[in-house]
Amino acid sequence: MKNHISKALIILSILGTTSRAHAWIYELANHTNHTIAVGMRYKGKNEPLEFRVIEPHTMGSFKPGDPGISAWKKAFVVDMFYYLKNPPTITETAKSSVPWENAFITWLSPEMHEEAMALSEAPARNGKLATLLESANKITIEPTMAQNRHIDIIEDSDGKINFISVLSKEINA
Repeated sequence: MKNHISKALIILSILGTTSRAHAWIYELANHTNHTIAVGMRYKGKNEPLEFRVIEPHTMGSFKPGDPGISAWKKAFVVDMFYYLKNPPTITETAKSSVPWENAFITWLSPEMHEEAMALSEAPARNGKLATLLESANKITIEPTMAQNRHIDIIEDSDGKINFISVLSKEINA
């Protein structure tokens, strides 16, 4: 009887531990008229670069268990995003030699995010989007990536690609 109780406790503790591990989903919505290749590397030693090619006005995501990402990556957190505007064809073997650019996320309040999205879609942007994002970048924020995140990819009037996200916004898993 004691043996059965011990086994049951071991099984329950294993199930309790594994259920806490959460697979963080990073959704990226491309609001530009360009194809954008997005690379992502998890924190950790020798983590490989994962990438998605996101067509104009579509979404892509990074989630453990998706093609190219091991299901064992549950609870891993992104270290850095990279991007390439209008990329050439990228193969798995050549992905490390692609001239990726660092994609820094600009964290915005819900109101500023809404304004940035409206400005990015306006026909005559006149530099207002760049000014808004510059003012947001002056705020020092250290948000956690250990949660689901929705990131919008937008383009300013100078053709610069920007990654923006609402500081408190989490997507549903």
